Amino acid sequence: MRTLGVMLTVVALLMVACAPKAVPAPALPPTLAPTPVATSSVSLPTSQDTAWAKVVSDARKEGRVTMYSFGFTGDVGKEAVTGFEKAYGIKVEIVGGVGAVLLERLKTERAAGKPIADTYDSAPSFLLAGRAAGLTAPTDSLPELTKVVNWRLKPVDPEKVMYPVYLSIGAPYMNTSLVKAGEEPKSYKDLLQPRWKGKILMAPPVSDPTGIYPYVAWKKYGTLDADDYYRQLGRQDLKLVPSVRDVAAGVARGEGAIGFQSTPGIMNGLIGEGAPARPLSMEEGHVLIWGLSIAAIKDAPHPNAARVLINWLLTPEGQTTANKTRGALPIREDLPDFGPAKARLVVKKPLILEVPDLDEMSRLQRDKAVDKIMGLETK
Repeated sequence: MRTLGVMLTVVALLMVACAPKAVPAPALPPTLAPTPVATSSVSLPTSQDTAWAKVVSDARKEGRVTMYSFGFTGDVGKEAVTGFEKAYGIKVEIVGGVGAVLLERLKTERAAGKPIADTYDSAPSFLLAGRAAGLTAPTDSLPELTKVVNWRLKPVDPEKVMYPVYLSIGAPYMNTSLVKAGEEPKSYKDLLQPRWKGKILMAPPVSDPTGIYPYVAWKKYGTLDADDYYRQLGRQDLKLVPSVRDVAAGVARGEGAIGFQSTPGIMNGLIGEGAPARPLSMEEGHVLIWGLSIAAIKDAPHPNAARVLINWLLTPEGQTTANKTRGALPIREDLPDFGPAKARLVVKKPLILEVPDLDEMSRLQRDKAVDKIMGLETK
């Protein structure tokens, strides 16, 4: 048996030795070799990426952008756009002013055929008035709007004209040195009491729409009889000032005990600097609305730079630099509320106003409708 096993082993070895050897496959010429499968997670540029790259390139060649601005004024405004200038090498020139005044200036320049501004920022109603007057240009295909972002209020205008910089919460504010704790108004109805006559600051709706945030919201939600309320408010011997910025400054300086309506984007900077003021929590709720918004101007001298600037203001960097300086609430949910803790307002009853509501507000402004109800058109 042992001899048989040895013989079988020898036979097996001879068979292996005699088997034909495998011939390796010839290498393919480089031009026919299969392309290696990419393992990188970096996606290839799309046609939209290429188109936007050209917009940025053209914007850099333009080299500058002129803002007609209500929101980016003074040191705060300059600080807010510094990041944009560094990122793109595009110089920003800011011409500041009240929204209504800047709007008239834009109309004058349009009539003369000599537009100077590239962008215009103010309350949304003024931008819509500018659109109605043929002053603005649509700015579609902004890359930031194609990304997956959670927005506090979506920055989507069906006409693709205006885009919000921050979320605005309309509320009355009080001077804490003039109004004792426990005696502050808790309802809008309280502001109609005789004790507040001659002590309320307000900007006429025709010059600043902030004061009619509640009017539009109450009409929409049926919260109060808006016409009757504003008729009574007009009899409160209001201290009229040009804009919501003047309302904020007046409350901070003690020129009025109550500012009928202001917003965090205007008030928080003052409160953060120590102004004796805070927002009032009203039982009827508070308006949530696009705050400061921006649009491109038709036939602007630097149209590409305008588009790049508007898109940048929607990015995390742009939202941070534009809002951190003023203590405002970004429109993006992935960024925090930059307002000082003592100035934050918990909104228990949000009254949300959207783009169609902004159109209505713009109409009310143009027609001076609320000013007439309040008896302010002759003052």
